[in-house]
Amino acid sequence: MSQEVPRLPVGERQDDPVLVSSRREASIVLIVFLISLVWTVLASNYLGYDRKKEDLEYVFGFPDWIFWAIIVPWGSCIVFSFIFGAFFVRDEDLGQELEEQSDFL
Repeated sequence: MSQEVPRLPVGERQDDPVLVSSRREASIVLIVFLISLVWTVLASNYLGYDRKKEDLEYVFGFPDWIFWAIIVPWGSCIVFSFIFGAFFVRDEDLGQELEEQSDFL
């Protein structure tokens, strides 16, 4: 009925190209997320606390600490997401489609 696929020992297996591509893409997204997270936390802490109201400046209508700590990293992530998705994420061949098994019918 169904053929048994031979199993190789763990050290001799080759990772599927889809898995390799997914790991690479996930690693890049995780690194960008961590960079933006650290930037947001550190910039918010440094620019937002222990300031006098008179020292507050505005950038494009936002208080300066909000602009540099939130708007810039989030906007950068939006731009990165578009470029990454449009130019670097690619479809992988999934192989041949298996015939449907109708053993249960």
